[in-house]
Amino acid sequence: MVRLRFVFPLIISILLLAGTVSVQEGAEVGDLPRIVRIPDIRLYQAISAELRGGRVYERELRNLRELNAEDLGISDLTGLEHATNLTKLDLGGNRITDVSLLAGLIHLRVLNLEGNEIRDLSPLSGLKNLRHLNLKRNAIVDISPLADLPALAVLKLEGNEIRDTSDLAALKNRTHLSPNTLGGALRGEIVEPGYEFPVERVRVVLLAEDGTEYTTTASYGGYEFTGIPAGRYLLSIHKKGYHDRINKPVTIVKGGNHYLPLKMVEMDSLLTGFRRLLIYILLLCGITALITFYLTRRWVTARLRS
Repeated sequence: MVRLRFVFPLIISILLLAGTVSVQEGAEVGDLPRIVRIPDIRLYQAISAELRGGRVYERELRNLRELNAEDLGISDLTGLEHATNLTKLDLGGNRITDVSLLAGLIHLRVLNLEGNEIRDLSPLSGLKNLRHLNLKRNAIVDISPLADLPALAVLKLEGNEIRDTSDLAALKNRTHLSPNTLGGALRGEIVEPGYEFPVERVRVVLLAEDGTEYTTTASYGGYEFTGIPAGRYLLSIHKKGYHDRINKPVTIVKGGNHYLPLKMVEMDSLLTGFRRLLIYILLLCGITALITFYLTRRWVTARLRS
């Protein structure tokens, strides 16, 4: 009995000690990286693949530097807000409408959001390290949130519905805008009718309704205008020795890539007449030679049979 008096307190002490250790171990479990909830299965798969499969933990997501999730049909970015050290993110060709969860990714330098359904850019206004931003083919109307991005060097905005181009003008002073951001492109070839020879060194003039004039010189018969604001224009072409073509109506649309071939007639001159005569003589000689060859062959064949 005496021994039992000492044994019971010893057992109780051991049990209390085990409980204390258990609590401490429970605290360590609580400190393990938390699993991040990512409802969009396509985004989850893209992140999981980048992290070499398995569950996505918050600590691992914070260490992620680059992510390619292009053309996957992603619509919900929940969970991506934990990837706070991302420097390059490609989300092009998805169904994203809300980019508010990207607001905290302040280390981003390259961001591709081309081909989504984004309208509001205000969540991107705090991404001060952003250098390359692709927003082509969205539903953007207002780009003023981008005005205070000091590091922005390349901006692509074609295929949107931007109404106020004053913000674009301000950005253009310090940012490389892709060629058709302010409008569209117009290109084509200038040839002589009939022979389709390219006409070189033609002066091409595009005149806007407000009197603004854009000029280029056709090289090897080809001409090109890029970054032309959307609107109606009159196109004229001039070259010495050729008949001018003046005030051909042209319409440029935002993000459009327009192709307009043109023909230019050379003025009549002694040299022109001589060139035409020479061409006719060569054609006549060629036809005569073919006829002579054909008749000679038939005559020879007839003689051999007889």
